[in-house]
Amino acid sequence: MSCYLESAAQPSFANEMDYSALLDFKNLIVQDPNQIMSSWNGSIHFCNWVGVTCSSSDGRIILLNLASLGLAGSVAPSIGNLTYLTEINLANNSFHGEIPQEMGRLLHLEKVLGLAYNRFGGELPSSIANLSIWLSRLTIGGNVLRGSIPVGIENFLDLTLLGLERNNLSGSIPEVIGKFQKLEENDDEVENEDYLEAEETCLSTRSTIEECLVSVMRIGLLCSATLPANRMAMNIVVNKLHAIRDSLIQEPYLKYRKPHTG
Repeated sequence: MSCYLESAAQPSFANEMDYSALLDFKNLIVQDPNQIMSSWNGSIHFCNWVGVTCSSSDGRIILLNLASLGLAGSVAPSIGNLTYLTEINLANNSFHGEIPQEMGRLLHLEKVLGLAYNRFGGELPSSIANLSIWLSRLTIGGNVLRGSIPVGIENFLDLTLLGLERNNLSGSIPEVIGKFQKLEENDDEVENEDYLEAEETCLSTRSTIEECLVSVMRIGLLCSATLPANRMAMNIVVNKLHAIRDSLIQEPYLKYRKPHTG
């Protein structure tokens, strides 16, 4: 991961909207047991905040991954200002309130929209249908959403994972969904994978110690889920921890994030 040397307090004009959107997001967090948000401060550039990944070419935020961190709060409408996001994963937390309509402005979201297993309520916003037709994974299961599935979702023909389970959705499921040719089997391993996107970052050769620690915390939270059915299978836990250990000892590939000192 690149080390950004701009002052986080004074982002460039092009990225100021991204920075402000992150601050709005942070301000609505009411529970943060792992103190993840403490890294979201002016001492380092926002591209180095935990869970945030920026493009190496223009510094715009392309990934927001805060899955399985025990966070609680609501999601600010300004999340829709992160217009260069290709992936957002907030799964397995305690976010509540309605899913902002403004999420429909994330037109570059082509990889993941992961909101599963939170406490989101209200209706699934119709603007979701405005997202890229190349979206690969859409998971909203395990919330208290009501109403019908928005018209237009049948256009996401590249979906490999669609999770709508454990909600209060009503009405019929669009027939075309059954014709999605790229959908994977939604077994336990695939479901757990949605909550552990950070492991892929940790296990890369550009990983950081911070990312691997966050990965371990995520595994711990999944092992201690209240409902046994929601706990990660022990064989997957062992494999993940062994892989993280191996990643940590592969010097010199492990990189530290350098805080801004200027």
